[in-house]
Amino acid sequence: MAAIRNAAPDLEISCSTQEDIDLGGAADRAAAVAAWTSPPDVVSLNLAEDGAVDLGGVLLECGIGIEAGLFTLAGADTLLAAPWAAAVHRVLVEVIFEHDDAAAVELARAIDRRVAGLGRPRLWHGDGRANWAVVDAGLAAGVGVRVGLEDTLVGRDGRAAPGNAAQVADAIARQTQR
Repeated sequence: MAAIRNAAPDLEISCSTQEDIDLGGAADRAAAVAAWTSPPDVVSLNLAEDGAVDLGGVLLECGIGIEAGLFTLAGADTLLAAPWAAAVHRVLVEVIFEHDDAAAVELARAIDRRVAGLGRPRLWHGDGRANWAVVDAGLAAGVGVRVGLEDTLVGRDGRAAPGNAAQVADAIARQTQR
């Protein structure tokens, strides 16, 4: 983190707290986060994971912003019930388990409606081929979107997805067409 901050001091640095990430010898995620000597600005926190609400409290105590990862409406409800819900940095509407285009877009819209009252920025993305439908719907809705090889290895045309830069250029071109 320190090297990245030195190289790009104005860059927002975000990391993941996904439960399968190596804790570096810490007993749990909260202990790992509390031990960070050069923390990121924000972290993604998947509300579907065990201990997410408690970990959110630890993150805020450490001065680390939360990108609340929501996969389902139940995740949205968990966020809304969290004592720190209004303090999230952004909401990630992550429709990663729905692979039908129309169903993925409808789920993204439903999650977004559920959390819109927080007034926090939202960022949509999907998974696989449905990512493109979710991204296009997000652009049309005026929310942030995410594209890249982490989200899909399938291009709009059904063939192998281009690299990250080409996917970003595609999303920007779509946005400017609106």
